[in-house]
Amino acid sequence: MKKINTITITASFMAAALLSSCGNNSQEHMGNAKEGIVETGKEVKEAAKDAREETILKSKEEWNRFKTESDSLILETQKQIDDLKFKIEKVDKSQREKLKARQKGLQQELNTQKQKLNQQYIKFDERAQQVEDSVTTKVESFKKEFEQDMERLKEAIKGFGESNEK
Repeated sequence: MKKINTITITASFMAAALLSSCGNNSQEHMGNAKEGIVETGKEVKEAAKDAREETILKSKEEWNRFKTESDSLILETQKQIDDLKFKIEKVDKSQREKLKARQKGLQQELNTQKQKLNQQYIKFDERAQQVEDSVTTKVESFKKEFEQDMERLKEAIKGFGESNEK
């Protein structure tokens, strides 16, 4: 975002310098300014694209890290519950049923957590796509607005140049 602001400010200063300059070199300055404006437009587009891609990439990386850690934790917990089954078989029959019921409750709770996590995986994938679509829409909107503003600036410069020639 700072890069976009810097580029925009630079373009503004270039335009102001162009508009304030007078004399025989005005045509040369206009040509240089036009080149600068085109280059600035390209840099703004690149900066917006880079910012969008960086945001999406960072979100995906963070989510994938969480997903990996969560999946690992679920596997570890499942192993612990499975180990309980073997321990329960070794206790005397009077406590076995009670412990089996507790173990089944733990398994159900883990299954619930697995479901929640899977639902979040699906939601994240949907949201990531929506973010990509939203950012793409915003970038396209910005591009159009920027191009219109640059076209108005070109016309103003052209008008300024024509008024100096008279």
